[in-house]
Amino acid sequence: MRQFARKLLAIAFLPWMAGFPLHAIDADLDGALTVEKLKPKGQYYDATVPDTLDLAERARLTVHGLTSFLNPNQNYAPTARAGLMSASLP
Repeated sequence: MRQFARKLLAIAFLPWMAGFPLHAIDADLDGALTVEKLKPKGQYYDATVPDTLDLAERARLTVHGLTSFLNPNQNYAPTARAGLMSASLP
């Protein structure tokens, strides 16, 4: 454990030991965030899209997703299968 702590301290102080300055960097904070940089990139275009949503189809998909894993032979108990044991380990 002591060797690990020594290595950790050596890595933490490596920049200081190599002669790198440990002070803040002078940066132009006013120019870092401008109105031009906040504008979204890309372009606008007109598109024809349907203005309706098929709620019946969405409801059917939702009910199927919520109930397709229930087993009617076991009083509708949820069943799930995961292949964790069949995965090959490195």
